[in-house]
Amino acid sequence: MKYTLFLLGLVLCFPACNNKDKYQGQWTNWFLKVNGYNETRNVVISNDSIVFNHHTFRNPIKYPLIIEKGLLKFDRFSFRVSVEKDTLTLNDSIYFVKDDLDTLNDSDYILKIDLPKMPKLTGNYKKGNYINYYVYYGKRLDNGKFSLQLNDKYAEPRDLSAFITAERASLRYEVVPYPSVDLFADKTTPMKFIEDIFYNLTIVNQLKVSFINDIQLNYNDSEGLYFEYNKLEKRLPPLMENDHYNTNTSIKDHSIPPPPQHLIRFLAILVLSQDLFT
Repeated sequence: MKYTLFLLGLVLCFPACNNKDKYQGQWTNWFLKVNGYNETRNVVISNDSIVFNHHTFRNPIKYPLIIEKGLLKFDRFSFRVSVEKDTLTLNDSIYFVKDDLDTLNDSDYILKIDLPKMPKLTGNYKKGNYINYYVYYGKRLDNGKFSLQLNDKYAEPRDLSAFITAERASLRYEVVPYPSVDLFADKTTPMKFIEDIFYNLTIVNQLKVSFINDIQLNYNDSEGLYFEYNKLEKRLPPLMENDHYNTNTSIKDHSIPPPPQHLIRFLAILVLSQDLFT
């Protein structure tokens, strides 16, 4: 009797177990299908967890997972899920392709960044697909040393001047009058490196800086999967910035940052006043 019940249990469990197995493994973002927006780099699914990776640097976001009745349930989300050949589809619009060997889209990460995640700063999330300058500072994946990343390449802090100037030239100031630098820095970064970044930002009078404290996955039907950033906003001295200032990037030694525009106007008025009263 016990043997019969055991066999019956195996028969009943087999379809359910197989149903879950087809979702297991690593799936990489399929950018060729554009009818759904997906900001994540890839997703790794197991029976009890799901892990999403940021698209620019290695920073896995892990959630406990429940798989039942064609749904992936984690955090506050419930996604319809289907698998056809090598494609996993979420909510009929977000596509991932099977990539158990991690060869399609993960190998071009160059930095690992463990964000600070300070509890006192959590809760105020801002949507992450706005126009800003993105600067990454973390540990290189090839040698573990700290490095700056601008776009998809390693860089030095002194390269920030040319980077910001080029970014400003590509933005429309009437749409985004004063973009901020979003700084993703590893929580173990020595302060001397942060100070070096700050100094090179002041050279081009880029004074708005936001530290990214944490990232969180979010979703809506119109925008799909995207990241929201918990930010600590700071302003570097001087207190007023001039976003239209373009430094001469051929000059290698910048001893001091350019003066703010309000100071120039004040000095001009002072000189004219002296001429009038003498």
